[in-house]
Amino acid sequence: MAFNEADGRRTAVLAGEGLWRWNLAEYNEFGSHAAMEELFSQSIQYLTANVNRQRFRAYPSKTVFDEGENVLLNAELYNDALQLINTPDVNVTLKNNSGKNYSYLFSRSGQSYQLNAGMLPVGNYSYSATTQIGKQPFSTKGQFTIKPLNLESRQSTANHQLLNSLAKQSGGKMLQPSQLNQLANLIRKNENIKTIVYDDQRYTDLIDSKWIFVLVLALLSTEWFLRKREGEV
Repeated sequence: MAFNEADGRRTAVLAGEGLWRWNLAEYNEFGSHAAMEELFSQSIQYLTANVNRQRFRAYPSKTVFDEGENVLLNAELYNDALQLINTPDVNVTLKNNSGKNYSYLFSRSGQSYQLNAGMLPVGNYSYSATTQIGKQPFSTKGQFTIKPLNLESRQSTANHQLLNSLAKQSGGKMLQPSQLNQLANLIRKNENIKTIVYDDQRYTDLIDSKWIFVLVLALLSTEWFLRKREGEV
């Protein structure tokens, strides 16, 4: 196999002479062609790959999440041969509008990474993920949004099955529009619907009401003064 970097282009010439002997030898030794197939697969992948391919990327499962929904992020890391690896740890920091930070460590999933950040408050978030292969650092950034959940806009039609179930659980009954003439009769027959009167009586000593005591004292004093002036006392 030879490489030519002339004119800024990468080309390869694969000499196929004698490869059939490799196939026969491998099958004779191991009973399969797995190693040869892997060799060809990796060679083709390397030769056809974009030289500017991003070796580390982290991305949310979608750019807009609903309120109360678990936030899922994925990450991929490639070695020098552009093979997926997940040996190094991958850290990520989420930051919301108010500047609050949430730090996480990705979990390994297959040959890549995955993170379930759980449910986060509504708002716009930016994230920054970092990792390192040997002494070579990698980082990537992105954004996603968590929007408020409006249940009415998601389901504008009545769920009659749910309403009927709630009515039965509470001892009630669901009526269709054509059955509204039965409503008054059902209310009259329902023993749980009764008029309840509450009577709250409280007794307070007159002397505890200071303003009444002062008023009575003032009236008695006025009467005594008037009688004394008239000579009746």
